[in-house]
Amino acid sequence: MPSLMNNPKLVFIVFLSFISISSTAQNIALNYYSTGAGQNITANYSFDIKKSEIGIGLGYTINRSIHAPGNDNVYYKNQYATEPYQHLNLNLFYHRYIFPNFEHINIFVFYDFQGKYSTAYFKIGSGYFDNEEIRYHGPYFWLENAIGIGFNVNVFGNWYLQQKVGIGGHFIIPSNEESDIVNTITMTNGFTWEFMTLLNIGIVYKLKSA
Repeated sequence: MPSLMNNPKLVFIVFLSFISISSTAQNIALNYYSTGAGQNITANYSFDIKKSEIGIGLGYTINRSIHAPGNDNVYYKNQYATEPYQHLNLNLFYHRYIFPNFEHINIFVFYDFQGKYSTAYFKIGSGYFDNEEIRYHGPYFWLENAIGIGFNVNVFGNWYLQQKVGIGGHFIIPSNEESDIVNTITMTNGFTWEFMTLLNIGIVYKLKSA
């Protein structure tokens, strides 16, 4: 396979893409997310193209004590990292601005993807008379997809407050062929999925205006 430098057309395309991105508005943000898997703090970088914003982020999943899952949502809010790398959260998003002419508020519809690789945490038993057992299962791939509506509000200068609310589904896929009691009960064809909601609150700083 020829190297990048041996393909001048490809080099030219990459160069034009870099120039195009660098000339657009660019943003950094710090966000709190509540998703189907749990909660995380994520730092994002994004750039604007006309009426759209495209971003990528890396975050930290917050372990927390959970309540027992409902009958229909076995994995909902049950992500629990047992290794340091399992705290990592990958975030990709797309915003489409629908009222771009507002001066201090920007309203958008969005698609948000979150990817994680982590174990799950379950409480087995009723909890009465110490008849409760904590079990860790996995690790699993958690693939979360949500759509919804959000807005950025200009607080002062280049600082904005962001909020997003959405709905979607998360897919839980085991990382190997080993079976456990949770997989046997809930998974069909090697994976399962559940309905989820998404809530995001963040602070955005515009590095460069369009």
